[in-house]
Amino acid sequence: MEMIVIEKLNEIREIAQIIVKDELGFTIFLFIGLFMIMVLDMTTGFSQAKINKDIKSSKMSDGLLKKGNIILVMFAINILFILMPNYVGYPMILLAYMYCYLNELISISENLLKMGVDNRFIEIFLSKIKKYLSEYENENDDSPQ
Repeated sequence: MEMIVIEKLNEIREIAQIIVKDELGFTIFLFIGLFMIMVLDMTTGFSQAKINKDIKSSKMSDGLLKKGNIILVMFAINILFILMPNYVGYPMILLAYMYCYLNELISISENLLKMGVDNRFIEIFLSKIKKYLSEYENENDDSPQ
């Protein structure tokens, strides 16, 4: 069984090496990964809603529309990167993907906690992210004191 898994992982690695030869290939690889992690997020979201008996079509529609919009925006950024590489820089695309990946990982972590998966790593991860974001918002608060 382990040999089959190792062989499949080697096949995946070889396919990834063919795709990721340059920056464009890497962004395509990131796009595919984003789509897969979104499917995982939707799966965990539906599972936690089913466990908590909180399935609502409006929530599901909103979530699907949000995911669809993110995919369209990231697809458009990739097209702009292909057509205008001097104006749409590679660091900008990486930053956008990092934001999307982080957002999806936070959502998956929250879904797992709502399902009752007791994992200290998830709780520590979420608390550190929320603490950092609140400190960042407090530092950049432009409202008069």
